[in-house]
Amino acid sequence: MEALAVASDIRTHHRICPFCEQNCATEVTVDHATRRVIDVRGDKADPLSKGFVCPKVTAVKDMHLDPDVLKTPVIKRNGVFEPVGWDEALDFAADRIRQIQGEHGRDALAFFFGTTIAHVPGLALYTGSLLATLQTRSIFSTSSIDCHPHFLAALTMFGGFSSLPVPDIDNCDYFVLIGANPLQSNGSFMTAPGVPRRLRAIQERGGKVVVIDPRRTETANVADWHVSIEPGGDAALLFAIVRTLFEEGLVTLGAIERYASNVEELRRLAEPFTPERVSPATGIAAGDIVRLAREIAAAPRACLYGRIGSAMQRFGSITNWLITAINALTGNLDQPGGAMFPGGTFESVIMSDRCRDGVLPYGRYTSRVSGFPEMGGQFPAALMIEEMETPGDGQIKALITMGANPALSNANGGRRLTNAMAKLDFMMSFDIYINETTRHADVILPSPPHLSHSDFMIFFTFLTVRDYIKYAPAIFEKAEGERHDSEIFNGLVARLTGVSTAQAEENAFRMLYDQLRDQGNAVLAELSFEQVVQHLGQDGAEERMFDLLLRSGRYGDHFGKRPG
Repeated sequence: MEALAVASDIRTHHRICPFCEQNCATEVTVDHATRRVIDVRGDKADPLSKGFVCPKVTAVKDMHLDPDVLKTPVIKRNGVFEPVGWDEALDFAADRIRQIQGEHGRDALAFFFGTTIAHVPGLALYTGSLLATLQTRSIFSTSSIDCHPHFLAALTMFGGFSSLPVPDIDNCDYFVLIGANPLQSNGSFMTAPGVPRRLRAIQERGGKVVVIDPRRTETANVADWHVSIEPGGDAALLFAIVRTLFEEGLVTLGAIERYASNVEELRRLAEPFTPERVSPATGIAAGDIVRLAREIAAAPRACLYGRIGSAMQRFGSITNWLITAINALTGNLDQPGGAMFPGGTFESVIMSDRCRDGVLPYGRYTSRVSGFPEMGGQFPAALMIEEMETPGDGQIKALITMGANPALSNANGGRRLTNAMAKLDFMMSFDIYINETTRHADVILPSPPHLSHSDFMIFFTFLTVRDYIKYAPAIFEKAEGERHDSEIFNGLVARLTGVSTAQAEENAFRMLYDQLRDQGNAVLAELSFEQVVQHLGQDGAEERMFDLLLRSGRYGDHFGKRPG
């Protein structure tokens, strides 16, 4: 007997690519009758990305079809992962967490999260409630590998990790990229989809693109000037530029002068760094250093921008501090065409720690083995190995990973870290794959893949070159047996705290409300939690949190006070 043909139900949905910081808008065409993804392409009508996507976007379709994506929790028994039900998996995880922390202390459980926290809204909004429950200081993340120098510079200069100046690339006349290769990476700490088009536009309007990098990168190939520098020489070069600016009377603070402090101290610090003295260490001729300083100062609108290469080096923090200092000294900080502070549709809720009562969220306590300072409640990822290997009170005995693969991304991940993970008493992973890291886990808790959860830009609102937000509902309903991130986290927190899952959800929602109020949200300062709940209702989980962020944010209706 011939099988009956299934009628097609082909529709196109507008989404965001989840694979990098650019949040490029996409059109995803699917057949709802068969749950098949037909096509993924750029959305030409989107005002931020204007149709740009890179080849990574095809992975949206690949992941939807990938048979290796986990659909249910798995528990390792006799070295083999076996599918189990959610109650069994969550009960097992909660019991082992309680046991480990009860026997060895709170800090014996480590938590490592990856960049998925910035791309998956459920992880961004519910990780805090789990960490508040665990109360461990052994927290690590991928951001300490390549981001913390940026955060520390922003914290010490402006009082908050998320107070990061972002290049106004679309109005810049002289753009200097230090250790950044956006033609290959798409860009980072600058949410500006289609960077190749934006760089060409600088040149087409008579501007100049300069790349400072040891290697002639893809971006250096299209630049007007490639300045090849010795690895690690960036801080010396930037100090020499600062000295030249002062020496030749090129310092113009402009509108920020009344906010600036310690300018003379910066002049004193830069004094020993003459172009001639730093030339051997940087590999750049003294004349080129002077030329670079003069051209930055002379440009109508200039901006220095650094990324991976400016951060992943011995002097990463001071390099990024100097980048902003030069933008300030040349009148290009918080000015059109320079480095500006995005308004954002709402406040940052990740890496949102700020200076309070004169105390920076940095160095408040130190790591057990080497005495490294914490930053924003995290330790450098490189310390995780020694904290696992070194016996004594507080030794890491268990690990939770979330959307991360430190066996690949961490230094010595494939050897010492892998060996250390294999010896842990317990390991749990929030992940959709069995990979180099999660293969060591005792239990893996997967959430539905990208197209089965709603799309919302949580993390990058304070990094966009234009205030921008996009929301899209899930394309597919979750399959039977799948749980969304909010359900997984609430289920685990409920078991660890002895409350219902509904109460765990309400506690997570209250935690977000309290965080926004604590950060100084003027809208919520006038509304009690109960009043907010009346406006938003009890249902919706992640969507209710999206609504809270938007309505209390810069462009929100402020819960009826600004209709429309």
